[in-house]
Amino acid sequence: MDDNELKLILIKKGMKELDIDRLIRAARQKKTSISWQFFWSLSGLYWYSFFIIIAYFFFTHRMSEKELMLFNVIYFSLLFMLFFLTPFFKKFLWSVHILLALRGR
Repeated sequence: MDDNELKLILIKKGMKELDIDRLIRAARQKKTSISWQFFWSLSGLYWYSFFIIIAYFFFTHRMSEKELMLFNVIYFSLLFMLFFLTPFFKKFLWSVHILLALRGR
């Protein structure tokens, strides 16, 4: 697949042409695939999600039932605010959608 076809696919998915050019240029300079370069450009989103999940299990592994219920109410209400009331969740889903569209290119 050449660059023009790839640009058209990514523009249809919502990326800006300038971002696409930077992504292709960075992938060529580092001699990696475009999907891998895209993953690393937004890796903070994925690491953030991973550490939120790990933090939950770190804090809850020795709690009693009453403490766990209270912690869940507080934790999930904060998680709801972080994910759904900020653009984080929308960008996270968009980035996964782009990664699926690239599929190793």
